[in-house]
Amino acid sequence: MACKRKYWSQQAMEQAVASVKSDAMGLREAARCYNVPVETLRRRVKGLVPVECKQDPPTVLSKEEDQLYEYLINMADMGYGITRDTLMRLAF
Repeated sequence: MACKRKYWSQQAMEQAVASVKSDAMGLREAARCYNVPVETLRRRVKGLVPVECKQDPPTVLSKEEDQLYEYLINMADMGYGITRDTLMRLAF
């Protein structure tokens, strides 16, 4: 069965949380209106998860990505090519 993960914007989640906390809308109504998951909204309204929390953490930080890029370019300039497997071990 396919994953039913719903992607939403941070701004939409913040607006939905504000609507529920100000009693302008109910939980399900705000989730439907702002197109965010009900359970995720519930956790943020209760304070179990911070409102600013991102959906997924980044896989590679930009600083690390830049260092890896420089390393690959330097190795290529010296004539040492690396395999995909070696690159994956360096990255993770």
